[in-house]
Amino acid sequence: MTTRRPMRSLEEFCGYLIGRGLAPGTVIDVGAANGTPEITKALPDAYYVLIDPVPSYEGQMKYFLSKHRGEYHLVALSDVAGTMQLTVSKGSEHGATLSAAPGKETIAAPVETMDGMFLNREFAGPIMVKTDCQGYDMHAMRGGREFLKRVDVAVCETLLFHPTMEQHLPDFGDTVAVMRELGFAVFDIVSYQTRPFDNALGYVDLVFVREDGPFRRHHRWA
Repeated sequence: MTTRRPMRSLEEFCGYLIGRGLAPGTVIDVGAANGTPEITKALPDAYYVLIDPVPSYEGQMKYFLSKHRGEYHLVALSDVAGTMQLTVSKGSEHGATLSAAPGKETIAAPVETMDGMFLNREFAGPIMVKTDCQGYDMHAMRGGREFLKRVDVAVCETLLFHPTMEQHLPDFGDTVAVMRELGFAVFDIVSYQTRPFDNALGYVDLVFVREDGPFRRHHRWA
Protein backbone atom coordinates (compact mmCIF):
# COMPACT_ATOMS: atom_id res chain seq x y z
CA MET A 1 0.00 0.00 0.00
CA THR A 2 1.38 3.41 -0.97
CA THR A 3 1.93 5.82 1.91
CA ARG A 4 0.20 9.14 1.30
CA ARG A 5 1.41 12.37 2.83
CA PRO A 6 -0.31 15.74 3.22
CA MET A 7 0.90 18.55 1.00
CA ARG A 8 4.25 19.94 2.15
CA SER A 9 4.36 23.60 3.09
CA LEU A 10 7.10 25.77 1.61
CA GLU A 11 8.89 25.73 4.97
CA GLU A 12 8.67 21.94 5.09
CA PHE A 13 9.99 21.72 1.53
CA CYS A 14 13.01 23.79 2.53
CA GLY A 15 13.49 21.34 5.40
CA TYR A 16 13.38 18.53 2.84
CA LEU A 17 16.17 20.26 0.89
CA ILE A 18 18.21 20.49 4.07
CA GLY A 19 17.63 16.78 4.70
CA ARG A 20 18.90 16.00 1.20
CA GLY A 21 22.05 18.01 1.86
CA LEU A 22 20.99 20.68 -0.63
CA ALA A 23 20.12 23.64 1.58
CA PRO A 24 20.14 26.75 -0.66
CA GLY A 25 23.01 29.12 0.00
CA THR A 26 21.29 31.88 -2.00
CA VAL A 27 17.59 32.72 -2.28
CA ILE A 28 16.49 35.15 -5.00
CA ASP A 29 13.04 36.33 -3.94
CA VAL A 30 11.25 37.98 -6.90
CA GLY A 31 8.20 39.93 -5.76
CA ALA A 32 9.63 39.86 -2.29
CA ALA A 33 7.55 42.54 -0.54
CA ASN A 34 8.68 42.00 3.08
CA GLY A 35 10.28 38.63 2.43
CA THR A 36 8.95 35.07 2.48
CA PRO A 37 8.80 33.90 6.12
CA GLU A 38 8.32 30.23 5.20
CA ILE A 39 11.72 30.24 3.50
CA THR A 40 13.46 32.42 6.05
CA LYS A 41 12.40 30.25 8.98
CA ALA A 42 13.96 27.20 7.38
CA LEU A 43 16.97 28.96 5.84
CA PRO A 44 17.96 31.79 8.22
CA ASP A 45 21.61 31.74 7.12
CA ALA A 46 21.07 31.95 3.35
CA TYR A 47 22.04 35.03 1.33
CA TYR A 48 18.83 36.81 0.24
CA VAL A 49 18.40 38.86 -2.92
CA LEU A 50 15.09 40.71 -2.60
CA ILE A 51 13.50 42.01 -5.81
CA ASP A 52 10.40 44.22 -5.75
CA PRO A 53 9.47 47.35 -7.72
CA VAL A 54 6.99 48.73 -5.17
CA PRO A 55 8.53 51.75 -3.38
CA SER A 56 6.45 51.28 -0.23
CA TYR A 57 8.18 47.93 0.39
CA GLU A 58 11.65 49.45 0.60
CA GLY A 59 11.48 49.98 4.36
CA GLN A 60 10.34 46.41 4.93
CA MET A 61 13.13 45.02 2.76
CA LYS A 62 15.69 47.13 4.63
CA TYR A 63 14.32 45.83 7.93
CA PHE A 64 14.54 42.24 6.67
CA LEU A 65 18.16 42.79 5.69
CA SER A 66 18.96 44.20 9.12
CA LYS A 67 18.42 40.65 10.36
CA HIS A 68 19.63 38.57 7.39
CA ARG A 69 22.49 38.68 4.91
CA GLY A 70 21.63 39.97 1.47
CA GLU A 71 20.66 42.87 -0.76
CA TYR A 72 17.55 44.42 -2.26
CA HIS A 73 16.64 45.95 -5.61
CA LEU A 74 13.66 48.25 -6.31
CA VAL A 75 13.04 46.88 -9.80
CA ALA A 76 10.72 44.50 -11.59
CA LEU A 77 12.04 41.51 -13.51
CA SER A 78 10.80 40.68 -17.00
CA ASP A 79 12.10 39.30 -20.30
CA VAL A 80 13.12 42.75 -21.58
CA ALA A 81 14.78 45.56 -19.63
CA GLY A 82 13.35 49.07 -19.67
CA THR A 83 10.46 50.81 -17.94
CA MET A 84 6.89 49.65 -17.49
CA GLN A 85 3.81 51.02 -15.83
CA LEU A 86 3.06 49.48 -12.45
CA THR A 87 -0.69 49.33 -11.82
CA VAL A 88 -1.67 49.94 -8.21
CA SER A 89 -4.92 49.90 -6.31
CA LYS A 90 -6.17 53.41 -5.65
CA GLY A 91 -4.35 54.88 -2.67
CA SER A 92 -2.18 51.79 -2.19
CA GLU A 93 0.83 50.19 -3.87
CA HIS A 94 0.14 46.75 -2.42
CA GLY A 95 -0.69 43.96 -4.86
CA ALA A 96 0.71 45.91 -7.80
CA THR A 97 1.06 44.36 -11.26
CA LEU A 98 3.10 45.17 -14.35
CA SER A 99 0.20 46.22 -16.54
CA ALA A 100 -1.85 49.27 -17.43
CA ALA A 101 -5.47 48.83 -16.31
CA PRO A 102 -8.24 51.35 -17.05
CA GLY A 103 -9.29 53.31 -13.98
CA LYS A 104 -6.25 52.31 -11.94
CA GLU A 105 -3.34 54.41 -10.76
CA THR A 106 0.05 53.69 -12.33
CA ILE A 107 3.62 54.53 -11.48
CA ALA A 108 6.70 54.08 -13.65
CA ALA A 109 8.73 51.03 -12.64
CA PRO A 110 12.29 50.21 -13.75
CA VAL A 111 12.54 46.74 -15.29
CA GLU A 112 15.61 44.52 -15.49
CA THR A 113 16.22 40.97 -16.67
CA MET A 114 17.53 38.19 -14.47
CA ASP A 115 20.39 37.63 -16.90
CA GLY A 116 21.24 41.33 -16.95
CA MET A 117 21.39 41.52 -13.16
CA PHE A 118 22.88 38.18 -12.19
CA LEU A 119 24.63 36.42 -15.06
CA ASN A 120 28.03 37.80 -14.12
CA ARG A 121 27.48 37.58 -10.36
CA GLU A 122 28.85 34.83 -8.14
CA PHE A 123 26.41 33.41 -5.59
CA ALA A 124 26.81 30.62 -3.05
CA GLY A 125 24.94 27.54 -4.16
CA PRO A 126 22.63 25.82 -4.30
CA ILE A 127 20.53 28.69 -5.67
CA MET A 128 16.77 28.93 -5.17
CA VAL A 129 14.54 31.38 -7.06
CA LYS A 130 11.08 32.18 -5.71
CA THR A 131 8.62 34.24 -7.77
CA ASP A 132 5.38 35.95 -6.77
CA CYS A 133 4.76 38.33 -9.66
CA GLN A 134 0.97 38.57 -9.89
CA GLY A 135 0.85 36.49 -13.06
CA TYR A 136 4.07 37.81 -14.63
CA ASP A 137 6.27 35.08 -13.17
CA MET A 138 7.16 33.56 -16.54
CA HIS A 139 8.14 36.97 -17.92
CA ALA A 140 10.71 37.11 -15.12
CA MET A 141 11.90 33.57 -15.77
CA ARG A 142 12.25 34.05 -19.53
CA GLY A 143 14.61 36.92 -18.80
CA GLY A 144 16.98 34.50 -17.05
CA ARG A 145 17.59 31.82 -19.68
CA GLU A 146 21.33 31.74 -19.06
CA PHE A 147 21.42 32.47 -15.35
CA LEU A 148 18.77 29.80 -14.67
CA LYS A 149 21.24 27.16 -15.82
CA ARG A 150 22.92 27.76 -12.43
CA VAL A 151 19.66 27.63 -10.47
CA ASP A 152 18.79 24.37 -8.72
CA VAL A 153 15.23 25.03 -7.47
CA ALA A 154 12.50 27.47 -8.52
CA VAL A 155 9.22 28.06 -6.68
CA CYS A 156 6.70 29.86 -8.90
CA GLU A 157 3.22 31.13 -8.16
CA THR A 158 1.08 29.52 -10.86
CA LEU A 159 -2.42 30.66 -11.83
CA LEU A 160 -5.23 28.38 -12.94
CA PHE A 161 -7.45 31.29 -14.02
CA HIS A 162 -7.00 34.86 -15.29
CA PRO A 163 -8.31 36.94 -12.37
CA THR A 164 -7.12 40.22 -13.91
CA MET A 165 -8.72 39.24 -17.25
CA GLU A 166 -5.31 39.37 -18.92
CA GLN A 167 -5.61 36.36 -21.19
CA HIS A 168 -1.99 36.64 -22.33
CA LEU A 169 -0.68 35.71 -18.88
CA PRO A 170 0.31 32.04 -18.51
CA ASP A 171 -1.90 29.59 -16.65
CA PHE A 172 -0.84 26.24 -15.17
CA GLY A 173 -0.21 24.47 -18.47
CA ASP A 174 1.65 27.43 -19.97
CA THR A 175 3.85 27.74 -16.88
CA VAL A 176 4.85 24.08 -16.97
CA ALA A 177 5.63 24.38 -20.70
CA VAL A 178 7.78 27.50 -20.25
CA MET A 179 9.71 25.97 -17.38
CA ARG A 180 10.30 22.77 -19.34
CA GLU A 181 11.66 24.92 -22.18
CA LEU A 182 14.02 26.48 -19.62
CA GLY A 183 15.22 23.06 -18.48
CA PHE A 184 13.04 22.51 -15.41
CA ALA A 185 10.57 19.80 -14.38
CA VAL A 186 7.74 19.95 -11.83
CA PHE A 187 8.87 18.48 -8.51
CA ASP A 188 6.30 19.46 -5.86
CA ILE A 189 3.27 21.59 -4.97
CA VAL A 190 3.82 23.43 -1.70
CA SER A 191 0.75 25.62 -1.27
CA TYR A 192 -2.50 26.56 -2.92
CA GLN A 193 -5.42 28.96 -2.64
CA THR A 194 -9.01 28.72 -3.81
CA ARG A 195 -10.77 31.69 -5.35
CA PRO A 196 -13.64 33.30 -3.39
CA PHE A 197 -15.93 33.33 -6.44
CA ASP A 198 -16.69 29.58 -6.40
CA ASN A 199 -14.03 27.96 -4.17
CA ALA A 200 -12.29 26.53 -7.24
CA LEU A 201 -8.52 26.09 -7.07
CA GLY A 202 -7.14 29.52 -8.00
CA TYR A 203 -3.39 29.18 -7.80
CA VAL A 204 -0.67 26.87 -6.58
CA ASP A 205 2.99 27.33 -5.77
CA LEU A 206 4.84 24.89 -8.01
CA VAL A 207 8.35 23.72 -7.21
CA PHE A 208 10.57 23.12 -10.24
CA VAL A 209 13.99 21.47 -10.29
CA ARG A 210 16.58 21.22 -13.03
CA GLU A 211 15.76 18.40 -15.42
CA ASP A 212 19.47 17.53 -15.46
CA GLY A 213 20.00 18.09 -11.72
CA PRO A 214 20.37 15.78 -8.73
CA PHE A 215 16.64 15.52 -8.02
CA ARG A 216 15.98 13.97 -11.44
CA ARG A 217 18.97 11.66 -11.47
CA HIS A 218 16.91 8.62 -10.46
CA HIS A 219 13.38 7.84 -11.64
CA ARG A 220 12.92 4.73 -9.50
CA TRP A 221 9.75 4.44 -7.39
CA ALA A 222 11.12 2.63 -4.34
